[in-house]
Amino acid sequence: DTSLRQGCLESCLPKSLPGKNKNSQSTGRFRVVVPEAPVFSVSGSDVVLSCSVREEFSLNIISAVDLNVTWSRSDLRDSLVHLYGNHKDLNTGQNPSYRGRTAVFKEQLKNGDASLKLSNIRICDEAEYTCRVESKSWLRDKTIKLSVEGKHFIFLFIASVTSLHRSLVFVQAVAWLYRFVVFSSDVRNTSVQILQNTNVCRDATFQKLK
Repeated sequence: DTSLRQGCLESCLPKSLPGKNKNSQSTGRFRVVVPEAPVFSVSGSDVVLSCSVREEFSLNIISAVDLNVTWSRSDLRDSLVHLYGNHKDLNTGQNPSYRGRTAVFKEQLKNGDASLKLSNIRICDEAEYTCRVESKSWLRDKTIKLSVEGKHFIFLFIASVTSLHRSLVFVQAVAWLYRFVVFSSDVRNTSVQILQNTNVCRDATFQKLK
């Protein structure tokens, strides 16, 4: 994890100026730095979304220990991905799909590292993420794009329902290769239930023919 995080940071952030303090206090104005290029990952792996806090008009690092760090996705109704504040994680309002899969590097906050580790990547995680850093008197944010690679195919499932009037329920879903998708049918209500694998993202359409 350490080598992955350091590699991400070193690829997008300039070095501190010689002779300058590398751990300025988290007071005054600052800026947020993230990679300009999209970050690529593969479904099922871990990824680090790099975010660094610097002095507003210099390359000096600002400690983020006493700052609030919020990672979010504006395209989701429950937009919170991860929140660090008051020296601890505050994820009560976190989007349920991210529970247990996010972390900030608390031991590196003193070095201005506000990066987010996202574990067990899913196809649905592909999005733009905003890193917002806030003090009592200042706020800055930047957006980083995560692209998730994977192969997909069309999976067709046909369930036969036995009743007084025979019906067929067709389910067409987009599933991801090498993942398991489980379908079951309720013959009484002629409905179809998808038991979703947590690593799978898909769209499903249902059509009932009498």
